[in-house]
Amino acid sequence: MPQTKHIRFLFAIALLVAIVPFSAFAQSSNGSISGNVADASGGALPGVTITALNSGTGGTISSTQLAWLEADLAANTKPCTAAYFHYPLVSRGNYTGAAAMKPFYDRLYAAKADLVLVGHDHNYQRYGKMSGFQVATTDGLRQIIVGTGGAGVYAIRGTHPLLEASGSGTFGVLRLDLTAMGYDATFVPQVGGAYTDRVSAGCNNGLRLFPDFGVGAATSPLTLVRRANVTQPVTVSSGGGFASPVRLSLSGLPSGTSYSFSPNPVTPAANGQAVTTLTLRAPTTNYTGTLTIKVKGTAGTVLRTTTFRLVIR
Repeated sequence: MPQTKHIRFLFAIALLVAIVPFSAFAQSSNGSISGNVADASGGALPGVTITALNSGTGGTISSTQLAWLEADLAANTKPCTAAYFHYPLVSRGNYTGAAAMKPFYDRLYAAKADLVLVGHDHNYQRYGKMSGFQVATTDGLRQIIVGTGGAGVYAIRGTHPLLEASGSGTFGVLRLDLTAMGYDATFVPQVGGAYTDRVSAGCNNGLRLFPDFGVGAATSPLTLVRRANVTQPVTVSSGGGFASPVRLSLSGLPSGTSYSFSPNPVTPAANGQAVTTLTLRAPTTNYTGTLTIKVKGTAGTVLRTTTFRLVIR
């Protein structure tokens, strides 16, 4: 099994934090850049490419930039692709979206890209997978508006059939855990912020290229009452034909608590899933509050993680 790596990627309006030098990207004359992503050691993350596009073009996207995007996507050999720019195609805040962005979405959708990260509206909005016509499709683009980087926030106004989650009034960032198979996106609020959101998905081109697995926790936040137990399912998902045992563990629990997985390890069917039950116990802890708990899945030298929020009261 190839030794794949994964990184954490933080995104908010006017904020993009990635452990990759700018020189690693190829830049076009129209303000677009594209390139691979590196981890903290400088090693390229197999399977992920990030493309930055220039949406501030005065209302019309130039044919030069669209031709560059088409060529860049055609040359891309990575199974997972994300793009980021300023203006969203659809929004339900102070703005309703920018129809002029549709040529970007059409080309990204045709290439089976996965994520579009945008801003402009000063709030958080997560949409279901869609085509450039804003039609739901299982192999579409997931648009996430993360306009929560520090300017004044805008209220959510109206609804949309594809709007899956939204929040206003909470500053924060979007954390992306990326692998060669998929992504886990979590909205992380500023200290004291209450709003959270999370979504996981496989990459549209990911399953057929790299044997890999992902770990997902069903409930966040999860509440554990002291002197009691709580359970929740944890799912291990296979991609690229992965079918090896995965051993699960937790970190981040306070003293006086314990956990177990049953069964452990679990082995997903190739391109399928395996579910184990996590049991949390708090027989003697005096801790009360909210914690971020990390779920770790290990198969040989490969580690995949996810997190959930645990409330102990």
